[in-house]
Amino acid sequence: MGVSTRDMTDDLAGIDSQALDISFLVTYAEKLPDTDSSRIAVVSFSWGGISSIFAASRDSRIQVLAEMDGSIRYFLGLVAKAGSIHPEQLTVPLLFFTSNRENFIEDVEHSDMDMAGHNVLNEWTNADLMTVNTLGMSHPEFCSMCQRWPLGEEQVADYGREDANTSYSWVALYMLQFLNAYVKHDAAAKEFLGRTTVDNGVPKHIMGIRFRFNPKSFAEIMRSAARTGEESAWKAFQSFAADPMHRYMIGEERTINRLGYAFLQENDPSSAVVLFKLNTKAYPDSANAWDSLGDGYEATNDIQDARMAYARSVELNHNNEHAKGELAKLRK
Repeated sequence: MGVSTRDMTDDLAGIDSQALDISFLVTYAEKLPDTDSSRIAVVSFSWGGISSIFAASRDSRIQVLAEMDGSIRYFLGLVAKAGSIHPEQLTVPLLFFTSNRENFIEDVEHSDMDMAGHNVLNEWTNADLMTVNTLGMSHPEFCSMCQRWPLGEEQVADYGREDANTSYSWVALYMLQFLNAYVKHDAAAKEFLGRTTVDNGVPKHIMGIRFRFNPKSFAEIMRSAARTGEESAWKAFQSFAADPMHRYMIGEERTINRLGYAFLQENDPSSAVVLFKLNTKAYPDSANAWDSLGDGYEATNDIQDARMAYARSVELNHNNEHAKGELAKLRK
């Protein structure tokens, strides 16, 4: 559903008004005979992109958000000023299109305190986040009506109207696929999102995509499964690997390795070994995975298996001095 513009003002009162409008529309939609209230997404543009986050923070019926250059990118201070909006606590998947430049990591300093603050997208750490940097589009061009306007000072470099129209068509397609994937749980849409832009046929110099899966959910599920045992941990890992969108997960091996060492620090070496063994099963040619398994076995006083793991690591990487040193120590 889109957002309304009743009583729109560029302050907290205006945001609160629009957020109430969104919840009102959700309530209205629930009364319609063809509405599935278990599948509710809010799509927004510009100022609606800050109001929708306020609405999602207060209305648990909203399950998915999609924004076209939403104002959380520009009015970070208003999010902080509200006091009750905490992006790091939201569990709502978010698709966010940005115009002509990325703004994902940096906090913003500005003379207008409504525009200064912590980057909301960077704090979106408890739910999946897909950001699409649309290189040739200015902010107004995400509004279909503006596609008919002549290009003026909003023009980006030498991107012309034809480029903007092409970009807009890809924005619409990625929006549809994201909603199908997260609202309808459609397998074909997940396949689409899991492919690179090149594989999907996106022309060069149109968009760049970052996909960040909820790192907390992955870590929590894997930690819980590891405590249950090897079979449980392997099934949990396979459930993630089977989802085509998870190919965008950065460093599963590195993440699992880090979780294993966290178990060692917590004096739970048995759970650490479960994860280290999983890594060698999933990544059998990784010298680092076998080296870590050696550390795990050594922590459980399983000297024979520790030697085996370190030796395999050295086979894969003859320059692994840590494994060589541990082997020499254990042979004594």
